[in-house]
This record gives sequence, structure tokens and C-alpha cells, in this order.
Amino acid sequence: MIRFFQNIRKQLAAENKVTSYLRYAIGEIVLVVVGILIALSINNWNEQRKTENRIVEILKEVQNDLGKNILEADKTIEYYKYRKSRILQILNNKLTYDDYKTHPFSKFFLVGSRHIKLYDNGYKNLMQNANSIPDKYKIIINPLHELYIYDKYEIDKFDAGITQIASDYWATVSKFDWWYSEATSPAISDQMINYLLTPGYKNQAYLYGAAGWVTLSSNLSRFRYNAVDYYLQIAKLIGNEDEVPEFIDHNFVKIDSANLKQYTGTYSLITDDNENNSSSETKFEISLKENHLVYASSADTESDTDIYFRLTDEGYDKNGNKYKFTISKDGTVSGCVKGIYFTLISGQDIHYAKTK
Repeated sequence: MIRFFQNIRKQLAAENKVTSYLRYAIGEIVLVVVGILIALSINNWNEQRKTENRIVEILKEVQNDLGKNILEADKTIEYYKYRKSRILQILNNKLTYDDYKTHPFSKFFLVGSRHIKLYDNGYKNLMQNANSIPDKYKIIINPLHELYIYDKYEIDKFDAGITQIASDYWATVSKFDWWYSEATSPAISDQMINYLLTPGYKNQAYLYGAAGWVTLSSNLSRFRYNAVDYYLQIAKLIGNEDEVPEFIDHNFVKIDSANLKQYTGTYSLITDDNENNSSSETKFEISLKENHLVYASSADTESDTDIYFRLTDEGYDKNGNKYKFTISKDGTVSGCVKGIYFTLISGQDIHYAKTK
């Protein structure tokens, strides 16, 4: 092709056709420029495609981290939920001398804690490539900032706090003369039991429970809630919604839309001698929206909150509220007990009847 154009140029020059030659030369230059522009365009397109593919792979890494963090949050919340039941026994003076004698390893109860590691390599990798992220993916950046900068900071802080509380307990009991023999023996002494029955131990138990259940677990629950949202957002952005694992869900149990309808309706306060009722809302609504429940206070039209299920009769929202539904023998929902899920204080549950 090049030789073909060279022959034409030589022929025009030999025939001394200057005007035709100039026109041809200009045309040839235009063709070269157009070719260069097309080549650059193709090269830019290829580079953009490579960049987008790289960002998609990083977003998949972010998803993988989010998935691991969700599972870690679930395990840690369950760990402190189990320990909460023992904490409540201690706070309510339900454990006796015989209980401790029968379960000697309870003397180490406040020593243990479950350290949680949140994975953020994918997020860090994404931030290192922040300047090359295509516009259509930038919508997920700020939510991930909130999750990995602010939420993670709170979790790391409370995680360190409960580790310190456990260390303080160890430091306290290690000052007693009898502690060495206690720590190296599978049995439990009367001296140790007497200490476990003191108000001082009760205070330490409350600090441990408040740190592990009320603060750390509640913050992990919010982190988990947001992590599920962002995992699903990324799946939609990169088009892999069909590959979402089953555990990436706000619900811990599956309830179909037909069964969800029975939870909807108006719930009215049951008046009794409970002092908390004086400051409680008198009525709220639960409706069905996009295959999940939505709570709305009758006193606040902007209070819409999504409700999801831990159990078939227990719902929760991202604010840490629980909704314990009363289900009759025939399977219909007749009421709801509303309260705070992450708490060590009893008597905060408010009872409502489903009126329509």
C-alpha cells in the first residue's frame, strides 16, 4: 500500500503537476493523521479496558474482605452473646458457692476475650488506585471510607478496651497470695470462690460485659449491617449479583414474602405497671417493602427503619433495636416486644399488641 502511494507521488512529480501533487500530499498527511488518531483511540480504549478490569479485580478483593469481616463479626458477636448470659447470672447474684465448685474453670471467665481482626487489604489497594477508578465505580468510595476509617476505628478501640479489662482482672487476682496455686490447679479453692462472690468481682464482670456485649458487639453489628449493604452494592456495580454467597444477607433466617405479611400491621402499647411505658411510644406500624419489613413510629414520619430477622420470631434493625414477635399456636403474629438488643439492663422491653 505504501509503495502504491509512492508510485503515484513519483508519477505526479515527473509530470510536473504541482497542484495535483500538493493536493495529494495534503491528502496523504490527512490520512496519516487520521490513522494516528485512530491508533491512539484504540490504544486509549485498550488502556481504559485494562484499567477497568484491574479496578473490578480490586473490588472483588474488597468483596472478599467484606465477606471475611462479616463472618468474623458473626463469630465475635456470638462469643460475647454466650458470655453475656453468664455475666447476667453474676450481676443478678444467680451463681452460688456450689455453682462455682461444680464449674471450677469459671474462675478464668473474665480472663478470656476474642480478638477480632478486620481485613482491609482490598480497601487499601483500592485507595492506592483512587486516581484511576472509573466514574461509575466511585459511588462506593465514600461508604467504604466510613466503614474502614470510622467504623473500624471504633471496633479496634473497643476490642483493645476489652483486652485491657481482661488484663486488669488478671492483674487484680494475681496480687492475692493464693493466686499462683489457683492458676496452676484444675480445682477451685474456697478463697477463690469467696472472691468471685464479692461486689468487686461483680463490678469487673459488669465492665467486661459492657465492653464485650454493649459496645464491641453493638458496633460490630452495625459494621456487619453496612458491610452487607456495600458487598451487595459492589456486586451490582460489577455485575456479579449471581455469585453472592448465602451468608451475605441481613437475615440470619429465610422468611418468604407470604410469611412476612403476617408481621405487618399496627402495634399498640399494652398499658401495665411498667414504669418504662410512660415514656414509650403508644403505637407503631410495620409494613412490607421489597421483601423485608419496615418499622415506622406513628409519632415520627421520618423514622422508617428496615427490620431483618435473627430468628423467625425475632427481628432487628441497624440501630440495635430488637423486635421479639409473639406468635400464637396457629402461627399468627399477635404482638411484639420492642427493646434494645445489646444491653445488660433488664426491664427495658416494652410490650405491644397487634391491633390490626
